[in-house]
Parts: sequence; structure tokens; C-alpha cells
Amino acid sequence: MKNKLNDDKYILSNILSDNLTKEFLNDIGTDISSNCLAKLVLELKKVSNSPQKLKQIISQADFPLFDIVGTGGIGVDKLNTSTLTGLYASCLGFQIIKHGGRSSNGKIGAVDFLEKNHIPLQKIIENADEYFRATNFLFLPASFTYPVFAKSAAIRKEIKGPTIFNLLGPLLNPIDVKGKLIGAFNFNIALTIADTCSLLNETAIIVSSYDQNGYLDEASPYSSTILYFCKDKKYKKIEINPIELNSLNRKEIFSNSIKVTEDLLSNAENDSTNYAKNLISYNLAILYVLNEFSYKNCLMNYEEKNIVEKILLNYKVIQNNFNEYSNLVAKKIEQIKKLSPLHPKSPILVQHNFDLPKIKIPETKYQSFNNKEKLFLAEIKLNNPKSTISNTLALEERLNAYEMADGISFITHPSFSGSLDILRKIRELTNKPILAKDFITEKYQIKNLVLAGANGILLLQDYISESKLVELVDYCKELNVSSFVESSFFLPKIGDFYVLNSRSLFSLEENKYFRNFLLNFSNEKFDPNKIIIASNIEEIKEANTTLKIFKGCIVGTALMKINDYHDIKNFISNIKKPNITTKFCGAKTLVDLQNALNTSVDLIGINLIPQSKKFVGISSLKEMLPIIEKNQNKICFITRNDIDLNCLNLVKNFACTEHAYSFPMLDKSKYHISSNSGNYLNTTAFLIDGSIPGKGIVESYPENIKNNKIPIFLSNGINFLNYKERYQEALEKNWKIIGIDCSSTVCNDELTTTENILSIDKMKKMEKLIKGIKHG
Repeated sequence: MKNKLNDDKYILSNILSDNLTKEFLNDIGTDISSNCLAKLVLELKKVSNSPQKLKQIISQADFPLFDIVGTGGIGVDKLNTSTLTGLYASCLGFQIIKHGGRSSNGKIGAVDFLEKNHIPLQKIIENADEYFRATNFLFLPASFTYPVFAKSAAIRKEIKGPTIFNLLGPLLNPIDVKGKLIGAFNFNIALTIADTCSLLNETAIIVSSYDQNGYLDEASPYSSTILYFCKDKKYKKIEINPIELNSLNRKEIFSNSIKVTEDLLSNAENDSTNYAKNLISYNLAILYVLNEFSYKNCLMNYEEKNIVEKILLNYKVIQNNFNEYSNLVAKKIEQIKKLSPLHPKSPILVQHNFDLPKIKIPETKYQSFNNKEKLFLAEIKLNNPKSTISNTLALEERLNAYEMADGISFITHPSFSGSLDILRKIRELTNKPILAKDFITEKYQIKNLVLAGANGILLLQDYISESKLVELVDYCKELNVSSFVESSFFLPKIGDFYVLNSRSLFSLEENKYFRNFLLNFSNEKFDPNKIIIASNIEEIKEANTTLKIFKGCIVGTALMKINDYHDIKNFISNIKKPNITTKFCGAKTLVDLQNALNTSVDLIGINLIPQSKKFVGISSLKEMLPIIEKNQNKICFITRNDIDLNCLNLVKNFACTEHAYSFPMLDKSKYHISSNSGNYLNTTAFLIDGSIPGKGIVESYPENIKNNKIPIFLSNGINFLNYKERYQEALEKNWKIIGIDCSSTVCNDELTTTENILSIDKMKKMEKLIKGIKHG
């Protein structure tokens, strides 16, 4: 039998056979070689089932997808840590596609866990792309993706212990994820899986832990934990000693893991939930390191203590905010339960009965979308099926307030309280181009919208067939109106303008992460000058940045919430400002902050890193907080992996951060500047370091910056003249510059800081130098 353990063809033929036997599985066991295991994985993947539309989406975008999965095979009651960690991660911006199965030994596997929480697996499988799009989280049962898992289930239940299927399952996700966090049921199996991942060229962290209660197929702060970092066909082993004390028996703690989960999500405090919190926090902490590791080679070269420090820092941060995350997960589970396709008879999908006279389309006498350099479209939305809109402004007054917009967007569908009559009224009141939005399926709908005054037609790529879309785009050309092709899943390839919306037609749920990932990590080449960003743009800063990078944006709900004429005009005016953002870093005291606020600087950096000469300190930060709260839009907090956690906790809910490390609590912020080449979650812009003149821009920065898909801040370091060099380099590379970052300390010609104080004189001098750039 020893020779059979390395015979992948023999094992594969038996696994796929209709006559798979208990004796065969017992004989094979789990002692097969990593070389044989790798071959089995490659062969089995050839016969996998996977949701085709989802696979197509993933193939078109380099999503930072992750799988969190355990081998199982422990044979004792335990928390389903991998599934819970995946749910928590999905609430923090991670895209999770989890592959898993049902327990074969009567305990709680991933499928058992989800079923006991009333999550509709069959419906999820049938609509996998939509569920993933709406929630960031998707579970693919192994019994669906590989029918052999379903066929062998009864036999595996008879075997008291793990089988070869426990090793195969974590390696067989049919979707190509960016990184895997895999738990192994003992240290030897962890090594086998690490070696297999290296042979398969997988990026993964393999974990296993051991304490007085035995092994766990996950990392545990209560146990000795082994981690294998696998990348580029190599792996690195790290060991972490226990960091928490536990005198309780694990079996007693998790005798009812579903009850523990319920208590956990309701923030109940007891021995079981505290243990569970720490388990999940620890595995989440490692997942954040995997996120960094999956894009950068540096971790392979780090000393072991540096990687451990990163994990422990993340662990502390997550622990401090765990109850808040639990609330998000509880909502996520309810969201998944309630998601369902819109019924064909839903008013949202009822086709309009257009019956206007068939008259000749008049020549347009209104402005066109095509001759606009940028398109900021202000939307009139009288109702929203998902939220209440309290509009008190008369239509004419609102249109007058939209004076500075480049065009008007209007939803004619009755579910949004729209109609053709209102569209005609809007046309009477403005000569701006109008984009008509509806569920268009036929030419006559377009014709009658144009007769009512539309200059542009929104066509939903996700709603109609490819051939029908081509037909409708051609018809728009025939009528001399602009076609706006919208999608939530794929970057459109036809039409005058490409609209990316974060709202799913499946459920009307929004997921801004998905839209951002589609843009920032797309494998598709696209022209930013044709892209319109729609939905979920709520802040001036976001709309302003969008206009700097793309052709335009559509803002609806944010404007409809404003019922003051002058407030609307100011909102639009601030969005349309062409300025490049200037950011200074170095305010250490209340006086510094007040002086900086009296300049025209857009962002003031407050440093939370103890090793920096600009570190603010906890007492000074507390003194500054009242002023910071009143000026949130002008404050940016500087973070790194050696941050002061007390300072971090004080500012975690503010909107803007610059960070050289991906912190869990900061992923909820609305505006991130990443100050090194890591692809961190939710990044809004990258800061290109220019501290050393003549060095140039490092070529290792991510491809999505080089392809103009993510905006950048240029940094001049502590020499205020460096920005000219950085600016020239960025122009040569045709990068999208949205900001300039300046150190505010005084320096000499050797680029060394001579005074650890904020220099208002330098800020004013820098403002003068930048003034020309800020205005084009």
C-alpha cells in the first residue's frame, strides 16, 4: 500500500469511482505525499462545478479574494472559526469566497453551521454572483462544486477520523482566490499542505495549533501555533507561543457552538464568548497579514519577530472593537437570509406602457453630453424603494440649484415616483442635457423617452442580452442621443459612456467595495475618460476625486437629502472645484493645529507614530480633539504598524487616514491614503514617496497605479522643493495627481530636520509654490 500512497492515478480513479469503499479510504488515510496531493488537486479541478457568471466576473478583475478554510478532522466539539472569521472579514472590506463541506464526524462543519443559522444555501448557489456582489461573502459547498464529496459523505461518516477528503477540500476552491488561510488538524498535515501549496504556487498561510486540549485546525492565542507562509513556490515557517491564558476545557466551552455563536453576535459576555472572540480576532489578525503578504514579497524577508509583531498588533486592535464588528456580522447574516431576486411582477420590473403618438423625433436644441469635458450629473430622484427621500423643494427651485451641474439625471420608473410627464416638465425648465433612467428593453421605450426630452438613455447591461444591448446602443446613435451603458458586474465595452453602479438589480443592495475593486483591480483595459461612477457617492471629497480621475459621476440621494437651495449650490460648487489637494503633516500641538487651520491647506496631518519626530502624543491629541471634531474634513491621521494604540482608539471613527499598514478598524473609514506600495483594503489614493531627490518613482508600485486606475498624492519629503521633481515624473507617466503631500518641519539642504516644530512660514512658502498647480 505504501507505493499506492504516491500513485495519484490509482487514488483518483478510486475517488471518482461509483464504488468508493470505506476500506480504500482507511488504507489511504492522510499520509500521502505532497506531490501526489498536488496532482490530485489539479486533476479534480478539471471536473469542478462553479457558478459560471461569478467565474467570469473574477476572471475580468484581479480581486483581492480570500478563502478561510479548515481541514476539519479534529473530531471534537469546536467553534466553526473559519466560517465566522470569513463573515467578520466580509464586514471589514475583504472579499471572501469560502469553500467548505459538511462535517463527516457528526460535529459542526461549515455547511452544518450555515444551515443551523438558516442561511439558504441552495438559493445562494443558484444566484452566487448576486450574493457575492451584494455581501462580499459567498459560501460554495464542496458537495456542489465536487459531487464526489456528496457521493462519499455516507462512507466518510463511518470512518472515525480524517480522510484524504479533509486534505483535498481546502485546496479545491474552484474560484481562483488571491490568498488562502488554511487550518490543518495537526502539525504534520500543516507541513504537507504547505508543501502542496508551494508545488501549486498558491499564496497561503497554513496554521495549526496545539494545547492541553489537543490540536485545532486554526490559529489560537491560547495555544502554540505554527504558521507556514507560502508564496512563489517557497514557504517560511513561524512559531508563535500562547499569548492568552486558559484554564477551561475546550469541550465544555463549545458543547453547543451554535448557542455560543448566538451569544457572540448579541455581545453576551461569558467564558465561551470571550474564548470565541479571541479565536476569531487572532485568525482575523493573521488574515490582515495575508492581505499584505499576498501583494508583497517583503514578508518572506522579514525577521520572524516583525511578522509576529504585526499579528499581535492587529489582534489587539480587533479585540478592542470586536463588539462593533459583531453587530455588523449579525446584520450581514440577516441580509444574506433576506436577499432574493426581484419577482418578475415587482413594480420595479414592470414595463412602461408607452403609447405616445409615433411622430418624427425633433432636432435637439438643447445641450449635448458629448461636448462636455467632465460630466457631473445631478439627479432628481423623488423616491427610493430602499429608503425614504423627504424632498421639500419645488422642481423648478431644485433645477435652479443644479445650475452648476453638467447635466440632469432622472429616473422615470414609477417605483421611484417618476413618469414621462415629469420628464417633460424637467425638459421645459432646463436646457441642460437630461439622462433618462429606466428598465429599457425595447426601442420604442427609447424613442418615447427622447420624445419626452431625454438627450441620453441609460441601458442596463446586467438586465438584457448582449445582442439586445448592441441593438439598443445602435438605436441611440440613430436618434442622435448618448448611450450610457451601466453595469454592476463588468466594465462595459460598448456605448458612449460606461456607468459603474454599486447597486445590484438583483436586490437593490449596495456594495461600494465591489465597484471599487472592479475599478482598482481590473484586468480589463478601459478608458477612464468614458467612465461615469454612479450610486453611493455621498461626500464632496469623493465626488471631487471621481471627477479628477474619471469622466464623471452621478449624485442623487446625497443631493435629494438637501432641501436648502444655497446648500445645494455650495455642495455642487465644491465638487466642481478643480483644485489639487494640499496636505501638510506635522501639527503636534493645539497651537499648531489652530495656525494650520488659518492657512488654505486642505488636509492637516496628525502623526500617531511614536517613533516619528512629529508624533502628537496622547495628551496633546486629547487637547486637540474638540477642534478636530469641528474640522473633520481637514484632518488626516498618519498611521503605521508601530502606531500608538491609545491614540488610534481615540480617532478610529474619523473619515481620513494615511497609513503604511492596513489596520482593521480603519477599513471603515471613507478616505484612505496608502503611503507605500501595498494594495490595502479600501484604498482611495496612493502616496508616492519623494523624500530622496533624483531617486525617481519606485517601479514596484502596483500596476493599477501605473495604469492610471488609482489616484496619487505626490510627496516631497522634508525638502519642500522635491515636489517639482515628483510632479514632473508623474506628468511623464500620465498619472492622475489629486494631491501633494508636504512635510511641515524645517529642513536644511542636506534634507535633515533641524527643528521638530511645525513651520507656518514653510507652509505658506509651499502654498505659493503649489498655487500654479492647484489651478491647472
